Amino acid sequence: MNLSIFQTFEINSSIKMNTNPNTSTGGWRFSDVQVPDMFSGNESGRPSTVATVRVVKKTSALVSTALFILVVATLGLAVALTVIIVKHNNEDGGESSAPEICRTDGCTQAAARVLDNLDRTTPPCDDFYQFACGGFLKTHVIPEDRSNIDMWSIVRDNVQYTCKYLLEDPKTDPKAIAVQKAKDLYASCVNTTRIDKQGHAVAIPLLNELGGWPILGNKSGGNWNESKFDIAEIMKTLRKYNNKVIIDMGVGLDDKNSSYHIVTFDQQDFGMPDRKYYLDTRKTYRDMVEAYIIMARDIAIEFGANPETADKETREFVRFITMTQEETRDTDATYNKMTLKEMKTQFPEPTKNETIQFNWLKFAQLVFGLEGVGIKINDTEPVLIRSMKYYKNILPLLQKYSKRTIANYLVWRIMQNRARNLPKKFLDIIGEYNKVLYGIHTRSANWKRCMGYTILQLGGPVGKLYVQEAFDEGAKKTALDMIDDLRGAFIEILLEEEWMDDTTRQAAREKAEAMGEWIGYAGDILNDTALNDIYDDVKVNRDEYFQNVLGNLQRWGIGGISGLRTVYDKSGWSDPPTTVNAQYSFLLNNIRRKFDKDGNLRDWWGEDIVARFKKETQCIVDQYGDFTIAGTHINGKNTLGENIADNGGLKQAFRAYRHWVESQGKEEPLLPGMNYTHNQLFFISFAQVWCDKETDKSFLSGINTDPHSPAKFRVWGTLQNSEDFANTFQCKRGSFMNPEKKCSVWKK
Repeated sequence: MNLSIFQTFEINSSIKMNTNPNTSTGGWRFSDVQVPDMFSGNESGRPSTVATVRVVKKTSALVSTALFILVVATLGLAVALTVIIVKHNNEDGGESSAPEICRTDGCTQAAARVLDNLDRTTPPCDDFYQFACGGFLKTHVIPEDRSNIDMWSIVRDNVQYTCKYLLEDPKTDPKAIAVQKAKDLYASCVNTTRIDKQGHAVAIPLLNELGGWPILGNKSGGNWNESKFDIAEIMKTLRKYNNKVIIDMGVGLDDKNSSYHIVTFDQQDFGMPDRKYYLDTRKTYRDMVEAYIIMARDIAIEFGANPETADKETREFVRFITMTQEETRDTDATYNKMTLKEMKTQFPEPTKNETIQFNWLKFAQLVFGLEGVGIKINDTEPVLIRSMKYYKNILPLLQKYSKRTIANYLVWRIMQNRARNLPKKFLDIIGEYNKVLYGIHTRSANWKRCMGYTILQLGGPVGKLYVQEAFDEGAKKTALDMIDDLRGAFIEILLEEEWMDDTTRQAAREKAEAMGEWIGYAGDILNDTALNDIYDDVKVNRDEYFQNVLGNLQRWGIGGISGLRTVYDKSGWSDPPTTVNAQYSFLLNNIRRKFDKDGNLRDWWGEDIVARFKKETQCIVDQYGDFTIAGTHINGKNTLGENIADNGGLKQAFRAYRHWVESQGKEEPLLPGMNYTHNQLFFISFAQVWCDKETDKSFLSGINTDPHSPAKFRVWGTLQNSEDFANTFQCKRGSFMNPEKKCSVWKK
């Protein structure tokens, strides 16, 4: 029997991720994870065509710990060994020597994939990315509805095609109530005839609940009354629908006691992917801000606003948006614990004579008093402030704008998202914005957007269908075996690092050994009774898509804060089986160096060790900072953690692979039609994971918002620092891929 790792990886390699586990999750309820209030959208980066739960990491850009390397290595090896680890078992149980060439279907297919992506006219030591991915770049075209195409999107497409077939299957099972809800939700979303017939009237009750949208004047959904304006009341209603605007108050885990929840105050984004879009004066960014203004204006006009009024008032609230956001990547800077009473001292409330009134305690009581929450709050309630500078500035800043401007902005933020659930003309407006921002020329097929939304809301039921249809149990065991091998390789590296002292080394080892892994899917996912119970509060009407969306938003909004007084279940799942990714949790055995083996924020490194570590990492900051794309330098500091992980992960994965070969007692047979050793195939496969073709605007978006380096530089930077790579391909010292100066945190 022959098993290609690549074939198993395509099914799922989802390691548990939940960097913002804001609620108590018993079991594996995906809906409890905080996610952007949209689907197939771009609030935190480039638009996606599937509902992978994307997480914006808000931790130190300075370092990633060894555990980060372990997890990334798990993903890297899972793909890097796509053509290397091919198991050969003698079917008849007798003894036989391994063939010189592997000619199984798995080996043949793997060899074909590798060869198709290569550009063998480029010497590997001149530009390994072009060598490994040149064929891919030549033969793949960026789809009109996307800003990029890469290996990940191809795998996700295959998952989506399977899920489409499963959700459109008319067969029903009366016992599988949750599964039927998923099918009904998907059906309501793809029913564009009914959505277009209903028009924007379905959103008018929501506008009225918010007190009206001032920009609409006396039109339906408008009729705003300035004398009744209460910013806390509006933000409470927005929070009910999982929209945290201006004041981002929620429930998270206490970084220093990660089993318990705490009220958190974070800074909120302001409509576009990053503050730089508003502040950069270059024409490219000015054009993007103008596209954002036009999108907001045109959506208001579709609701009946006067064009001149819409243009004027949209520009006014965009001026408000241009306030400076503060950097919050440093975990220490984001851990500021106090009480609500102390918040009032730290961030004084407006005086009675000021235009916009706000009271911290009143706002907290309004939100936690929402129906379905019912938690009593007083001024002794402990809270975490994630951005001190932001909250020192926000209330004074509000006083510089009229109530009308602030109200227009608050309502716009939920309508920016809800416009995606309205008729085609609204989607076309959003499409024009995405064209300018990301270089996307065509909207995604409706079924793809609806698929993403359905998975996001009902990932468990969709995951059940997918597991039954496509999951290979052998893949799960293979991934777990690799994790064990990688963990062992990492511990070896720890023992060899000279910049670590024995105390820190032992603590890191304990952390590695304590790390949990979540592979594939939760055991209860195939149990209809358990699945039905988990999604019991989901209400779906096959004919009322917009109402389904509002209901789901309320479920997320209420679920996100109702667990304040509960103990967090660290064993729960947060991703559906359809997720194609490998990620990690900061708090469920956090992998950054500032978190201990229990996931609690604690500085377990000595000051001298930290100093040595910083010295080692500066080389990587400088190296990646010299890379440029789309006329812009990479930010070596912002991408430092991921770059360290890539470099250490590759080193660790290669070591683990060589140990695996030693344990087999011989090298694996060669792949057919190829003249590459398995060590060479290891690095080729590593590079081909990152084959990626993007628009320049997509690159700009990634540089501004993504803690990862662009794909090409993940290959260049990592392999330029790898002695294993240079030796494997016999690259001459001083060549592009084997420079004289190499950077390395994990040196062995």
